[in-house]
Amino acid sequence: MWTTLEPEIVARLPRPAMNGTATASPSSETVEIAEGWEACIDKLLEYRRYEPDWDGLKTPPPDPETVDSAIILAVLLRQSRFNPPSWTVPGFDGSVGFEWQWPDKTILEVDVVEPFVADLFLHTPDRETEHWRLKGSRSGFESAAPAGADQ
Repeated sequence: MWTTLEPEIVARLPRPAMNGTATASPSSETVEIAEGWEACIDKLLEYRRYEPDWDGLKTPPPDPETVDSAIILAVLLRQSRFNPPSWTVPGFDGSVGFEWQWPDKTILEVDVVEPFVADLFLHTPDRETEHWRLKGSRSGFESAAPAGADQ
């Protein structure tokens, strides 16, 4: 299972949404962020109810365990004070994806490809795309390694 997001991975991602300080009353930005995460998780719950051929193209539904893993990852990202994703989408291969887009054209894609396994792709202007694979286990993270590295 996902138990935490490793600091070395978080440090390489675009900046979190908030600084983590509590406020007496929520700002409109805080409410917007909370509503965004709620919408994301609602979509994930909807994907759990998809049946075969959900899109009319004979695509299989996402595996419920993969969706549950994506929900847990979304909760961890929310707790780490990241903005909600710009998009939450089911993949045609049974995966579940999140995508963030920033004004500077930075894009972060997180694809939960099977239970507690996710591929992260960070596309930044004028830099080569970075890719990591996160693997969870029943006791926490097994690895968070760049793609192609022995895991």
